[in-house]
Amino acid sequence: MAKRMSFSIQRRQVLVGAIALGATQIGRLSAAVPKDRKKKKITVSSSRELYEAIGSDREISLEPGLYDLGALSEEEDLTSNNVRFEKVFDGMEAVIYNVKNLTLVGASDLSAKIYARPRYADVLPLVDSRNVTINSIELGHWPDRGYCNGAVVQLTDCDRITVKDSVLFGSGTYGISAVRASTLRCEDTKIHDCTYGILSLRECADLRFKRCQMVDNQEFFGVSASQVRRLTFDSCAFEDNAFKDELFSVRDSEPITLKKCTVSRNVSSGLINESAMLKLERTEFSNNTFPTPYSSDGVS
Repeated sequence: MAKRMSFSIQRRQVLVGAIALGATQIGRLSAAVPKDRKKKKITVSSSRELYEAIGSDREISLEPGLYDLGALSEEEDLTSNNVRFEKVFDGMEAVIYNVKNLTLVGASDLSAKIYARPRYADVLPLVDSRNVTINSIELGHWPDRGYCNGAVVQLTDCDRITVKDSVLFGSGTYGISAVRASTLRCEDTKIHDCTYGILSLRECADLRFKRCQMVDNQEFFGVSASQVRRLTFDSCAFEDNAFKDELFSVRDSEPITLKKCTVSRNVSSGLINESAMLKLERTEFSNNTFPTPYSSDGVS
């Protein structure tokens, strides 16, 4: 018994150390973010205009229509310090990188749509970027489903990212896939019909989803979190999803929190891979294939 307790303590110490190291790295990113500066306001109505407008300290209003940045890769006379094209298996992917203080905003009816045609391309990849807001835009793969590597929003080494009043649809392997991201806010947004899962999060911290709908997603895990700190779902709905594995897979991380959420009509092998990795507050469960968890705070 003493040996088993000693092993558990050592394992916990290693885990806490790994999480702390990740937090230190993310903290360095956050500390480097300058104060918000005044944004230049630009209105665009075509993919090329959007491409040319992307940069730091911008608020870009997208007129109703379809925007496909990857389709511009074969055009001549394109120059940008913040958008590059990268080859994927079945086409080209447009990557936005090294931007700060950028807002992309569409109309409230979601008539501005950012799509990607290559199935292996991320729809909106952001790399090494800070203080970026995506507001009132529909994003997804069209006309074919994403496959293998094609997430909807892909974040790599990013800080202070906000997605609100938007729709992220499958296909896309995941609605949001993030690596080394911090201070992510996703509010009043629907993630649906993604083909691998809802979220894939690795080495991230301070992530909050509020009043979001995660519906009709499928395949592996619903939410996969590895080396993640402070992940909270507040007033979110997880409904009509179908996964081969658990709805939540949380490894080498702090426990995640579900607060005032609804979890209904989901098919999966279980709620979570390890019960201690989930904190429940006033969350309701109904008609799922896994047993309803018991909680002393009145969860039912």
